[in-house]
Amino acid sequence: MKPATEPEEFTRYCADVFNPPPTPLRLPLADEDFVAEWEEYSNEASAHGVWNVLRDKFPQLKFPITTGMSASESYRAATRCGEKTTANSPLALEHPECLFLFLHPTEAGKIPVLVTGHRNDFTTLVRAFAHRNEPVAIPDSQGACMVTGLNNWNRIRKIRNQFHTRNPHAGNDGWLAEFERVIKPQTSLYRDRLIILSDGPYSGVTACEMELDDAKWKSLSLRIRLEHECTHYFTKRVLGAMRNHVLDEILADYMGISAAAGAFRADWFLKFFGLENFPAYRRGGRLENYFGKNFVHANSIALLRQGVHQTAHVLERLPYSGKERILVLLALATTNLAEISGPRGYDLLRSTVDSLRAEVVFAQRE
Repeated sequence: MKPATEPEEFTRYCADVFNPPPTPLRLPLADEDFVAEWEEYSNEASAHGVWNVLRDKFPQLKFPITTGMSASESYRAATRCGEKTTANSPLALEHPECLFLFLHPTEAGKIPVLVTGHRNDFTTLVRAFAHRNEPVAIPDSQGACMVTGLNNWNRIRKIRNQFHTRNPHAGNDGWLAEFERVIKPQTSLYRDRLIILSDGPYSGVTACEMELDDAKWKSLSLRIRLEHECTHYFTKRVLGAMRNHVLDEILADYMGISAAAGAFRADWFLKFFGLENFPAYRRGGRLENYFGKNFVHANSIALLRQGVHQTAHVLERLPYSGKERILVLLALATTNLAEISGPRGYDLLRSTVDSLRAEVVFAQRE
């Protein structure tokens, strides 16, 4: 097979992967099944503390972060089979009293959000919930994590209790058969989603670099970060994908920045991505987190930087605000980075937004 050229690598990387949105698309979507359970956790946390409640519900929080933990028999039995455990060295946070848990309303339905004010506790929680208690490296520019496919054995135990109430003579074998045949294929019955946020500076960019005071930038960072992760939740539920990809990050930063600043700021976005001095790139910017091993040619990365830079200025020109930003998100997701950053990118997005107006129905929130 002939090796791909730089433009071919760039075009292949930019290929569409999102599903088209359903038509008509009625927003907000109904809450997913796990939300009611997390509302209970939030209520319990107000009386007993967030850390105490979560540690009681999720077995991974009873194990330390250490290399090889995910392969240990006790860990696998607890997290994959729901077996009770009393670990000798349970997970510890430096400041558990600074955890906050709340349910955030989005156009894709409510989602639980866990916020910590301490960087080390953030990395600990991400490693526990998203990396099976392994000490993986967490980039300094990462301040948020969307956890998906989180097995919630507390929900499964409730289903098991309901089964035994309806079938008092079924016994354990009857429950195991029911679980394999009926429950296990329906992952919505026991798998949760969760957003974990730190309250540090967004993308690792300091308040001084943003020319803002610390308190203001801390507040803006949390708003951007929350809306950013909620955008990933939206694309997963509505468009069927959520990836570690530059286009996904453009969508999410567009929604986050425009929510926090009142309009999209290309200068903010480019600073977050390490492209504030384009065509130069600042090491440590977020751009390097997303292209992975997709590119063999160095010039392909240069094309990507150019595409991201041009896209930022296209987005800054768009005259949309409020709920219309959802139309921009959908328009971005139904095109691709090569088209958006091209000479017709602005006109293409405007026309796509116009065509989507009749397809999206916004209902009033209760």
